[in-house]
Amino acid sequence: MELTSTKPVVERIQGLSIAGHLDGYDGDIAAGIHLGPAFRSQGGIDGTLDAIDIQGIFRGNGKIAIVMIFPYLIDQTRRFAKVTLSGSVHGHEIAAAMEAMYQDPDWAAKFDILWDASEITELLLDASDFLGFVRVQKKYAAVGPRREIIVARRNLDRAMARTYALFMKAGAHRVYVCQSEEEANELLKQ
Repeated sequence: MELTSTKPVVERIQGLSIAGHLDGYDGDIAAGIHLGPAFRSQGGIDGTLDAIDIQGIFRGNGKIAIVMIFPYLIDQTRRFAKVTLSGSVHGHEIAAAMEAMYQDPDWAAKFDILWDASEITELLLDASDFLGFVRVQKKYAAVGPRREIIVARRNLDRAMARTYALFMKAGAHRVYVCQSEEEANELLKQ
């Protein structure tokens, strides 16, 4: 699907200092969630920052906010949104993308969402992230999607997407997991 407008998804992550977070530890998330160890050893911040646009913002309380951006497109005519995830992706970033999209003035209830996760190089999730996704979906149930379609090429990413689909099974919408964009486009035609 060709979409015409792009809006950034913005989330702020706060830490007491940049130097304290160069080891990849994200325990001081502004939302107050402590992320335990991910499914792999967390490496340095260099690889994490390569794939995303980052800005440091100094605040009066001495904390630094880092702004991370995932692009998303909303096509109101087709009642469709596409979120592009790439590089190193954390669960709290996905939850922030969900919230930003549901708050976007171009979003409307029962749109389809295509999560393009085909360019993820590492997916950093723990069990609490899935519960966080469910909380976001419950919070925005009145404006939630008709369905979510996740495109993931790597086996691990598809396994995590299927886990999310299981968590959402009792929810108001269905989650589909695809290996290719062609498969996702066939679902979107239905």
